Amino acid sequence: MKLYEDKYKVLLENISSDFIFLGIDIACSIEIKSFEQSSPSTETIKQLHSKLISFGDVDPLLIFAQSFSQSKNIYPWSKHPIASYVIPKYQLIQCDNKTSLVVTCLGQENESRKVLKKTLTTQINTFIKSTKNIEKVNLEPNNVISEINNPNYNSYKNKFETVMQKLKDERTNKVVLSRMKEITMNRKINVVSQMHYLRNNYSSCLNFLFNYPKLGTFVGSTPETLIKYINNTLTADALAGTSINNNGKHLETLNEPVDSDKNIVEHKIVLDYIIEKLTPLCESISYSKKPSILKLKNVDHLLSKVEGKAKQSIHLLDLVNKIHPTPAISGNPIDTSLKIISTLEDHSRGWYAGPIGWIDKNGYGETKVALRSCLINDDKAFLFSGSGIVDKSELIKEWEETELKFLPMINSLTTKKIYE
Repeated sequence: MKLYEDKYKVLLENISSDFIFLGIDIACSIEIKSFEQSSPSTETIKQLHSKLISFGDVDPLLIFAQSFSQSKNIYPWSKHPIASYVIPKYQLIQCDNKTSLVVTCLGQENESRKVLKKTLTTQINTFIKSTKNIEKVNLEPNNVISEINNPNYNSYKNKFETVMQKLKDERTNKVVLSRMKEITMNRKINVVSQMHYLRNNYSSCLNFLFNYPKLGTFVGSTPETLIKYINNTLTADALAGTSINNNGKHLETLNEPVDSDKNIVEHKIVLDYIIEKLTPLCESISYSKKPSILKLKNVDHLLSKVEGKAKQSIHLLDLVNKIHPTPAISGNPIDTSLKIISTLEDHSRGWYAGPIGWIDKNGYGETKVALRSCLINDDKAFLFSGSGIVDKSELIKEWEETELKFLPMINSLTTKKIYE
């Protein structure tokens, strides 16, 4: 939709859950640009909603993305805010077999809704017309020109050994080390074709796209729910413990069962943390006694669902601040692992492994963890992945696990350009 090339855009879709959200342009927003700034209070977020005038049969949603940590964003995230909270002007929402178009704007109570409605009706017609101008094209697949690993294998080996020593010294029992892969393609990357690939191959995940003009596009596919809060019910995922599945046959000699002792230990660390954090907030809490296996295209994960009934009304952002980051993306204890990560990782995680999601005016909503993701700038892509290191971890298996977690983004980059 070239008409909106210079506008903020967000696309969130989980096909298996019948949820699609498309947002274009900004009605109102808050950005946290430096770690000296504090995150907006839930009262401030509520005020954003209250200042809006909207037209549609459902209420508008606020979309947010936060960095993994409050530390300063550096290359390649140096121009991005640490956190972004946006109520898009145009919102196309599909949920529970219903599709709604919502148009929002800032307004005053004494303003004439009749005048606003006339103005917004014109904008709606322009928006609908623009959606009909998407052209399907067919080109050769995109090719990778160069690839830089940060860290490279030898550097990763040194970092891995440092973590193993800290585990041995009992300073921590888990640390998540991430990697960044900088890829240059033979032409400008087509993010719409990327999303088309992810939709077809990862329909059980939340596939997401955040596009900021002049800053780039954050694209990814995540299987992990950080926290969901609907009608006073809390739901969270303990997602940890990874194994190569049948689509990773070329690495079968490196594989171990998804329910191996190593994976069970790693999973329990995350599950215990989530239960500890949510129990004080809930009248009752339940969770899987035995983890299920979440099967994705190249890897399997151990998954336990945790659910509770809130003792009192709470805002989703308060829950996010309470539970993020979990040991699934940082380690355990949290403070210790974050210090180790800050020391060992040379790249900035930025929004990778940070909370992304949506909130309604009542404080209900859902937050995912931005895993399996990449930052796109013209012909360059910065890919991110990580793995949890515990005392039974092996260097080659952790390296190959992160390589497998890069595959969704690498394959989405090299797919044929399908849409203009």
